[in-house]
Amino acid sequence: MKYLKVCLCSICFLLLAQTVSADISSFCANKWPNDYQMREHCEKQQIEGNQELFAIAEEHGLVSNGTLSTSASGSDHEKIINRCMNKWEKAQFKTYDFTMVTYCVKQQIKSYRR
Repeated sequence: MKYLKVCLCSICFLLLAQTVSADISSFCANKWPNDYQMREHCEKQQIEGNQELFAIAEEHGLVSNGTLSTSASGSDHEKIINRCMNKWEKAQFKTYDFTMVTYCVKQQIKSYRR
């Protein structure tokens, strides 16, 4: 079972940004090594993607005490998040492409509902 720890309250946003930003910064620096404007945009998009992912997970009861549960053997929504996180994991940077994880989750849930 994978767990991600984040703060969901607005006061904790700065803590989230600081906690996640080192790994996201490395990911975005690698993606945009000579374009600082795009690097900044990438970091912002990744943090927003992370927040949106947790909002979706919370909506489906998958967040407890700031921890996201993404068991491969859990509920269908847990499996969707697990699959998308595995697909978009950036292990060398110890992070995920949260923009793509969130997009993947939204597309999978949309198809699941049909």
